[in-house]
Amino acid sequence: MSDQIIPQSSTPTPQPENFTAQPKRQLRGFAAMDPAKQREIARMGGKSVAPELRAFARNHELAHVAGRKGGQVSGARARARRLQH
Repeated sequence: MSDQIIPQSSTPTPQPENFTAQPKRQLRGFAAMDPAKQREIARMGGKSVAPELRAFARNHELAHVAGRKGGQVSGARARARRLQH
């Protein structure tokens, strides 16, 4: 490693004219909700369907097939992207 000191410019980096005029991004969806409402919804996570009614909980072969299909689709998309570039 070198112990050289790199001088820094004392002038500020120029910014586009409209840099400060850009509006702040507004929160949408879940992020825009009241924190109490977010906690209420988050507390319900996983309770929408009873465990015995969840298809993959009862049929592991069905879960295996679905996972394999998803992997084939995502792999095909990745291969298509590589061929395009």
